[in-house]
Amino acid sequence: MPIRLSFLIFVVLFILTSKLFADSPISWGDISDQEWEVMSFRDDDEAKAIILADYGENYIDENGNSIFRRHVRIKILNPDESEFTDVVLSTIREDRRQSLSNLRAQTFNRDENGSVSRDRLRRRDFDSEPDGRYEITRFSLPNVREGSVIEYSYELTTRGRFIIQGWHFQRNEPTLHSEYRILIPEELIFQRHLMGFELFDTDETSQVNSGRDFGVNTFRSESYTLHRMVLKDAPAIRNEPNMSSRANYLNRVTFTLTAYLERGLYRRDLAQTWDDIAERLGDIPVFDGQIRSTRETRELAERLTAGSSTDLEKARALYNYVAGEITWNNRYSIYATDRNGVRDAMRNLSGNSAEKALTLLVLLRDAGIEANPVLINTRNRGYVNWNNPSLNNFSHVLIKTNLEEGSFLLDPLVDAVPFGLLNIASLNYDGLVIDNKSARKIGISAEQGSVIQTIAVGNIDTDGMISLQMQMRYSGYAAIAQRMRIKNEEEEAYFREHILGNNPDVELISHDIRNLDNPDETLRHRLEIKSGSFVSVAGDMMYINPFMISQRTSNPFRNRVRNFPVEFPYGIENNYSVTLNLPVGYELEYMPESQIIRLGDQTAYLLQIEQLGNIIQLNSRLIRNDVFFDAGKYDDIRNFYADIVDLNNEQIILRKVAEAPASDAPESAGENN
Repeated sequence: MPIRLSFLIFVVLFILTSKLFADSPISWGDISDQEWEVMSFRDDDEAKAIILADYGENYIDENGNSIFRRHVRIKILNPDESEFTDVVLSTIREDRRQSLSNLRAQTFNRDENGSVSRDRLRRRDFDSEPDGRYEITRFSLPNVREGSVIEYSYELTTRGRFIIQGWHFQRNEPTLHSEYRILIPEELIFQRHLMGFELFDTDETSQVNSGRDFGVNTFRSESYTLHRMVLKDAPAIRNEPNMSSRANYLNRVTFTLTAYLERGLYRRDLAQTWDDIAERLGDIPVFDGQIRSTRETRELAERLTAGSSTDLEKARALYNYVAGEITWNNRYSIYATDRNGVRDAMRNLSGNSAEKALTLLVLLRDAGIEANPVLINTRNRGYVNWNNPSLNNFSHVLIKTNLEEGSFLLDPLVDAVPFGLLNIASLNYDGLVIDNKSARKIGISAEQGSVIQTIAVGNIDTDGMISLQMQMRYSGYAAIAQRMRIKNEEEEAYFREHILGNNPDVELISHDIRNLDNPDETLRHRLEIKSGSFVSVAGDMMYINPFMISQRTSNPFRNRVRNFPVEFPYGIENNYSVTLNLPVGYELEYMPESQIIRLGDQTAYLLQIEQLGNIIQLNSRLIRNDVFFDAGKYDDIRNFYADIVDLNNEQIILRKVAEAPASDAPESAGENN
């Protein structure tokens, strides 16, 4: 039930010297000597900046508007790499829902004599422009150098929504002091959702009998709840290899309006269930209003499925059309841009993620195939909070279809992703199926992993030059990744950069790609190269790198300590096989031993190597079926990959025993199917 302002009228007027926020931890332009001295944080040698103070406050005004204020001060350690020198703020512009005001920013510098200079931004230095549903405001702090202190503040008004903004107490740089204060009138009842692992220095809630005690005037509301949360010396939370999202581990808080008091007496609950969410979607024109069969959609579905004998064939045809013919505009959303979103996407052959998904949904239903939308949050935005039924949990739409062959989740963003697989961004554990006015949670995981098979035959001459013929096969997510890379590059440039690693000492003699435009098939590469960079000759000794372009040279887990789990989006299987024809006149001095490195029951690395006369055959296989390792197992997985790197850095050593005859012709590798 919507809140009726006639029953909730109250006045929250902040006086010039409001007592509530007068004792904020920072004052505009007042930088202490202690702040000037800050140049490091604990043992964090990666810090490009240190957030000295981040202070926010939020209250509801007399019209039900949310008034949010923020003041942040930052010490810059590395101006060339710090992201804080350029600031981007976004507001929702549709229906004039949000507005930005009182925006100001300045830079301080102190010379060796202790004199402080200040550079203020003027109104003309702030640039704003519309961007779809949003208004984007950008500005750059001037004259920033090592040791500069920057600060900016602003006020964000969200009209008539009775909401409290969320707050992040941690960022990707260390924070010395983060504080958030919220003043909530007794008529509004919010549920607080706390996330993160750091213990708050202050987390207090108090009841205030009169707003006047804090310099505010009230009408009808004589009682408030004051929340104050403080986190000090918070370490940075940065993206690490195979971290699903920083958002899952940041200390942060959100608020959900769950009830209100009508006339200050009668409680009216607003707490939603997931079924309520499904019912609400039915009233949203930019969602449910898009799922409408028209003559245009029926004719298109009929044309695309002509000649298809099964529902699976029809579904594939419709999926391939939406994924391949309608270009994704790189925007995720659960809503169409406007009321004509699906129609415009079909006519203009371009749309956001929701418009593409809902177009596929309409076409599937027009073809007589059962299908429903699935709301998800993309991987980088963090887990869905299933304890808080809200559309704000979601950022993307999938389509679930039930066929005789089974149930399929479809994600038609790009044509590199085949029918039945999801984009990596969509692999975020679970989603919400919307079936008419009901909803249910489903699990989401990768139906396939990443499989790479490399077969190589090499001939080494007495000068250490190797001629190598290679075949590479990619399937699952490995094929998706390669197709995405090839998409916007010339074929030769792709091979040089992504296969040969831009090695200037490798001559690319020939190359070929097969099944590039058929994502349902295995992607195949063939190439022939010649190089002296994989073999070195020193006197009578020859040193061979048998892994060549497939060598793993570094550990993806560099940090000695990790406080977060390792989360792979899918499993992998990498197979590498090379046959090396040794030069005449050399004998084997040393080669690595065959061995197996295990990590539990589902992850292992196998190396097999043997000599057969003048030929050395090496096979390696990495299988990682595990996709989740908790923080307690970080040392194990880090050591596992370190051992693989050590093996991949081992060399085959040959010793010269005789001069080679004049004819030392290399063999050639044939097609291996």
